[in-house]
Amino acid sequence: MSTSQQLSFVKQQVEYEIALYTKRKHINRRAAFAFAVVPATLAALSTVAVGTFDKLSSNKFWLIVAMVASGVASILGAWESLFSNRKLWRVNNDALTSLYEIKSDIEYREFDSDISITQTETDQYFERLKSVRKEGQLGYHSAFGSEQ
Repeated sequence: MSTSQQLSFVKQQVEYEIALYTKRKHINRRAAFAFAVVPATLAALSTVAVGTFDKLSSNKFWLIVAMVASGVASILGAWESLFSNRKLWRVNNDALTSLYEIKSDIEYREFDSDISITQTETDQYFERLKSVRKEGQLGYHSAFGSEQ
């Protein structure tokens, strides 16, 4: 494989990783938002429902609403704690920043049309790509509380 083929491979892999981490970033950002807002809303609804039940004690509907809202809020809090979407969102942002740096460095270097990109430089870009992949995986493992 020639240097230009290897460089094309690195560029293709960087684009693939950017797309992957961008998708993950959006998923985790939405999940982090939902896991912050929904449990707080349910807790507030529970409080209002309990207060309403106290005033309208003949209607047990609000007491049931309060119990369900409180239970769902607890489950969502545990779910958020387990999946750590906010941490994963940060891991994705860190990885994306590093991937865009590699992409930018390659593009900047390609603008120097007088000197071709060397095999050593191509290898360095590939090593940086592998490093970002490794850091991303370690970030995911640390977000879930496991080590690898």
